[in-house]
Amino acid sequence: MGDAKILVVSFVLPAESVSATLAYVRMLIMGLERRDPRRAARLLLDFLDVRTDHQAGRLNDEELRTELQRIGAETEVVG
Repeated sequence: MGDAKILVVSFVLPAESVSATLAYVRMLIMGLERRDPRRAARLLLDFLDVRTDHQAGRLNDEELRTELQRIGAETEVVG
């Protein structure tokens, strides 16, 4: 039997304003563009959808932060 590997990624967003958090996650996506442009493009679309939903009132600030947490963590996953 081979050894199973589990990757645990701990990702924490800055506890600042919503606009600062949005800027931080966008910066992470831009950094990913060099390493994995396809994944960066997919995450950018997710980011834009979430931001649009928040601006339209379909997501509150807490839901927005949860989604940004997920997107930010995906920028850190290797492979």
